[in-house]
Amino acid sequence: MDKKRGVGVAITVITICVAAGTLWMAGKARYGNQDVSRESKQEKKGKEDRKAEKESDQYAIDRAASMGETIQIADVEQRFDCVVKSAAVTKTPEGFQLPTSPEDWMWDQESIQIDETGQIRNEYSYVIVDLNITNPAQKEQFMYLNTIYLRAGGMEEEAAEAFMRGDRTVEESDGHNYMELRLQPQESKDLKLVYIEKDEKIEKREAYLVFNLTGAYQDGVRNEYVKAVKFTWGQ
Repeated sequence: MDKKRGVGVAITVITICVAAGTLWMAGKARYGNQDVSRESKQEKKGKEDRKAEKESDQYAIDRAASMGETIQIADVEQRFDCVVKSAAVTKTPEGFQLPTSPEDWMWDQESIQIDETGQIRNEYSYVIVDLNITNPAQKEQFMYLNTIYLRAGGMEEEAAEAFMRGDRTVEESDGHNYMELRLQPQESKDLKLVYIEKDEKIEKREAYLVFNLTGAYQDGVRNEYVKAVKFTWGQ
């Protein structure tokens, strides 16, 4: 009886161990899969957002205005009249003022080689867009200039992070939001939008200026707020 009881106890212990191990593995697989599934959903949403952004931009580009043409850019509350007057590409910051600190505007300081005078020493260039913006309303309006960005050489990348403004004033250099433009009723202002882009992406001498004051792609590929202007230089 003792021997049988011992065997029975051993079988019971083994059974319990196997069952516990099975439950542990099942629980690990279950919760692990939940984590992977959650991560996959986040990655999927990010890919969908990026796809919607590119499609929305492409939709605007397919309907792009031309240089010299007045377009209306807007969000749900505001509207501005804009004209792209001219564009140029250069290695030197002639005709516009660089911010005092490179950290204010440089998006990739390791790749882009710029000397103390602001001249670019490697395979990047400044893309300068002369733009006129008018406030047609009877009230003050403001916009953030980093909602205007460059599309060149395809839809994979943008140079929004490389954005600078070329007409920085003393007041703006003293604590003023560098990206914020305020216009009084009927006020019109000429700006130089300055981007940095890879030479290989601008070798065709054409690009698009994309306006998206909403800062989002809430209506997907049919977001009527997103506008674009095709511009050229050096021809």
